[in-house]
Amino acid sequence: MRLERKILVLGETFQGKIETASFEMLRVAQDLNQKIGGEVLFLLGTTQLNTEELERAIHYGADRVYCVVHEVFGMLLPHLSAKVFLPPIKDLKPEIILGAATSWGRTILPYLAAKLHTGLTADCTSLDIDSEDGKLVQVRPAIGGNILATIKTRTLPQMASVRPNLFPPRLDTSRRGKIEIIQDINQDTENEEPEFLESEIVIHRDQKELTASKVVVSGGAGIKNKSNLELLSKLAEKLNAALGASRKLVERGLANYPQQVGLSGKTVNPTLYLAVGISGAIQHLAGMQGSQWIVAINRDPEAPIFQIADLGLVGDAREIITSILEVIDEETHEPT
Repeated sequence: MRLERKILVLGETFQGKIETASFEMLRVAQDLNQKIGGEVLFLLGTTQLNTEELERAIHYGADRVYCVVHEVFGMLLPHLSAKVFLPPIKDLKPEIILGAATSWGRTILPYLAAKLHTGLTADCTSLDIDSEDGKLVQVRPAIGGNILATIKTRTLPQMASVRPNLFPPRLDTSRRGKIEIIQDINQDTENEEPEFLESEIVIHRDQKELTASKVVVSGGAGIKNKSNLELLSKLAEKLNAALGASRKLVERGLANYPQQVGLSGKTVNPTLYLAVGISGAIQHLAGMQGSQWIVAINRDPEAPIFQIADLGLVGDAREIITSILEVIDEETHEPT
């Protein structure tokens, strides 16, 4: 298909709201567009129309917003959503397609790439436009995060997903753009596998979202048992912080995958990141080194985490956390 200089951002919604990660992608697209002089398009799917949300997409960087209204987007089955997205994508003929490397994006983008007979560079940490050939330059960690690979896609459209929480959204309420509602896509999803039965959304109201928190307390291999983790959870609660974890803690079954910070987990950039019992493997650092302040607690004075920490405490994690909690309690109950 013939392609024009258009950058399309595939938007993600949850309960009728556009996810912040999609607004981050609009910022990335705008930065790239400054070098190619084209248009930034935003395509999202929903079961119910929300005009205010579409306007927000324009304020965050979209020149044109295309909203596909279809029941399939309520099924939480990305391969069915991708089939509905394909017709408008082929009609729009974008040169570049971007999406956030969220759980949803990591599922739907490979399916779209296969159907479009093109490549996909996943989990990018940086994108640029080559000044010589105008191609999309895609940078992502490789070999377990030990090197950064620079990739160019030979096929078109050029597709990439970008790790969330790396590029803060850029809001401009003075921006104007066009909105188009697409409602006439008839895709046969009746005979698709797996069969959709029902969905249930479970929200843990007592657990703060990692990527949205200003303070994150994370535990690593040094948190050896459930008792220590409960103490760490108590500290997180006292600091009004989200509770994170290293990959090793998740593999041991002491933490859940949504709590994992690092190359194979989530990227966070809070004001304060407290790393407890985390050695500082490069895979973990890739997910938190953008934090404004990093405080590390580890019994090993040679732990790599101390190389990037603003403050390091060497000693037994349980003893140090207990002392911190005692100080917090004293400050809280200090007589007036």
